[in-house]
Amino acid sequence: MTPPTTKSFNKRTIRIKELFGVVIATLLLVSISTHLVAQTQAPQDRRNPSPHQELDGGFFKIKIPPGFERDPVDEPGIYKWKKNSGEIYIVVGDSFVPATDSMIHTLRKNAQKDSKIEEAKILKLKGGKGLLFKEKGSTKSNGLRIWRLIVFTNQKMLNVDFTAPIKDFPSLAPAFEEALRSLKLLSQS
Repeated sequence: MTPPTTKSFNKRTIRIKELFGVVIATLLLVSISTHLVAQTQAPQDRRNPSPHQELDGGFFKIKIPPGFERDPVDEPGIYKWKKNSGEIYIVVGDSFVPATDSMIHTLRKNAQKDSKIEEAKILKLKGGKGLLFKEKGSTKSNGLRIWRLIVFTNQKMLNVDFTAPIKDFPSLAPAFEEALRSLKLLSQS
């Protein structure tokens, strides 16, 4: 076997450099094309908002309006979505005391006496009892306004908060109303 000559060594070095150049060029082309595709798709995504997301909480279903993005939460039974400054926050848990009609009416009556509450309404839900409290909101310009829905079933309790700064609340209220109307309690077997 003859030792490699300088000429054959140089040819291999040139081939390795050429191969390395082809790999780099391919990676650059893939990267550029991926970036261009992402740029052309982004405006389309803004024009066509994401469809409703539906949360199936086992004993209830609720549709989250388009444009709200799920915000990960590490605690079981807690869900959160955000859209700009608006937020939908859902907490699910066990109900240790069955909600009676008198309890629901007492909660509503007490809420109506609170000067911070604009509206306290009992909701008719098949399979449970619900109360909707609409707060007036803070008198401060950067304060928050909250709508709180509390639902009781025989075994479970659901709390849904719709929150946004006072200045942004009117633009988000239709989406919050849509989510409220979509709430359905499922029969528990």
